[in-house]
Amino acid sequence: MKGRRLGERSRRYRATTVDQDAPDGISHYAERRALIDQVRKALDEGRFPLFVSGPSAEKKLQKIERNPYLRACYTALGKLTGSLVILGHSLDDNDSHIFKQIRKSMVSSVLVSIHGDENSDSNRRAKANSTAFMGRPGCDVSFFDASTANP
Repeated sequence: MKGRRLGERSRRYRATTVDQDAPDGISHYAERRALIDQVRKALDEGRFPLFVSGPSAEKKLQKIERNPYLRACYTALGKLTGSLVILGHSLDDNDSHIFKQIRKSMVSSVLVSIHGDENSDSNRRAKANSTAFMGRPGCDVSFFDASTANP
């Protein structure tokens, strides 16, 4: 990764919330404090983080395609280059739409966090899915202990 080692503190954190007063219904902001604190502040102010849930990748993708901001992010994911760090994600089958975009990108390295026992069922599944769905010639998929990453 260029410029910064994994775990080094970033100067700014960016959050995105639903904001009915914003022209596109989305509010973006960056502050010099932890993202979780920004989200809590936004919730206290009646602004809510974008969140997509659903039983399948197809249902999630339908929700993404209905929101202009999420659709733009999804498209941008497929155009990434360089390294990508995935932190705090289950990497389950119902996220295959995300895997497809990453696989389509020009990302050369994917670093995936593993929380807890690396041999647990969920972590073995995350590793298998990561390697199967995101691995391709020219893209290295590797794993790291999530507890070693500092915000």
